[in-house]
Amino acid sequence: MSDALLRASEVAAIDTRDIAREKDGGRLTIQRSKTDQEAEGAVTYLTPATMTALDNWLCAAAAAWTSSGPYEGPAFRRVTRSGAVSGHAPLTTNAVRAIVRKRAAAVGVEGASGHSCRVGSAQSLIERGASTAAVAIAGRWKDPGMVVRYAKAQEAGRGAVRRYFGGK
Repeated sequence: MSDALLRASEVAAIDTRDIAREKDGGRLTIQRSKTDQEAEGAVTYLTPATMTALDNWLCAAAAAWTSSGPYEGPAFRRVTRSGAVSGHAPLTTNAVRAIVRKRAAAVGVEGASGHSCRVGSAQSLIERGASTAAVAIAGRWKDPGMVVRYAKAQEAGRGAVRRYFGGK
């Protein structure tokens, strides 16, 4: 979610065929999104660390797959209490949101939502020096104003007053 600034609905829609391995990490094709109702699609970058985690998940999911045939189709599916990957349907958007909340709470982050990784990545990119336009493109926002809204504090910390009056 973080690398590709994904919405929960976009995570739920990832198919194994949407993932491509490259020398520098990977690429994820987003077939459709909230801001792409015409389904023109978008290709996003995945870091090597994310590709390793994704490969690990897909290998574990394939090993726990309860149906005959290869593990193809939705990348993320329900896992039963016994650890079996069940069904052919993808996780729902609500399930993705619940998983984000649960995993965040497990590491002491309260109040996380399905949008937290998207917003957090936008903030981190701005903090590291990415332009608002670059973040808007990476996150597929049609309005860069959303990036500004999400990253107000980070923008303030690198803005004109900070650069010219704040010292080195």
